[in-house]
Amino acid sequence: MAKRLIILLSVLLLFSCATTMPEKKDLEASLRESAERYWEIRLKGNLEDIYDMEYREDLPPLDKYRVRAGLIRKTLITKHRIKDVVVDDKDGIVYVEFHIMLPPVPEPFKQTMTDRWVWDGEWKHILDPKKRKKKSTEEK
Repeated sequence: MAKRLIILLSVLLLFSCATTMPEKKDLEASLRESAERYWEIRLKGNLEDIYDMEYREDLPPLDKYRVRAGLIRKTLITKHRIKDVVVDDKDGIVYVEFHIMLPPVPEPFKQTMTDRWVWDGEWKHILDPKKRKKKSTEEK
């Protein structure tokens, strides 16, 4: 009987460790890495490769996503960098700085964008944060 109890407690302990959220510093590091990978791939124009990095809720089919996400190509982004990441429970915010060329401006200018992410076992980019925010407000 004692052996069964020890085995049961061991299994419960192992299960609880497997289902806990990673620590905040680990989440921040993995969010920074995911955002860097996302923007490198997206700026190269490999939209199919980043489609899987998008949060599935409210995500359009790939053909409509390709049109929407491809709008970024209308500007010429010469450089980007992840300035900061903030993690609050399962939500993440990434501050991305872009160097953008717009004709007829002769020099690139810097623009910082706020990018939203959600933890869903791994970090997923939120394509339309306004839509998600509206939906979560309606659910309350």
